[in-house]
Amino acid sequence: MQQTDYLLKQLEQLSKALTKLLSILLHKPDIQNKEQILFGVNQGLAANLGFQLDDMLKMSDEELLQKFKMGENISAEGMEVLTDLIAESAVYFEEEERKVLLEKAILLLNEIDKHQQSFSLSRESKRQLLLNTIQKQ
Repeated sequence: MQQTDYLLKQLEQLSKALTKLLSILLHKPDIQNKEQILFGVNQGLAANLGFQLDDMLKMSDEELLQKFKMGENISAEGMEVLTDLIAESAVYFEEEERKVLLEKAILLLNEIDKHQQSFSLSRESKRQLLLNTIQKQ
């Protein structure tokens, strides 16, 4: 359990740093640095979770939910941070892959809601933003 807590803490620290970096870049995606940004995100995901964004693109919804069982190997907070990271990284992918990543982020948000006892306005706002982004493509 200590190892899980440590990994979760490391993941949260990494994702906060990457989220801040990507939020700056999201306003104007820097396509020239796309490879460097995705390399950093993928390296962090691989080190902490054992997969990369490209792996996630290939996973079925069932495989993704199996990998992240709420309460067993990831907390609700950790999963929410992961959805933020996925959504913010999606901007650097082609349209079809972007749509798949955004749908997977929505899937994870829905999974969080299934296991939480309270409604989260923040999660609902994220979900609506992601749905709107998918519809605009």
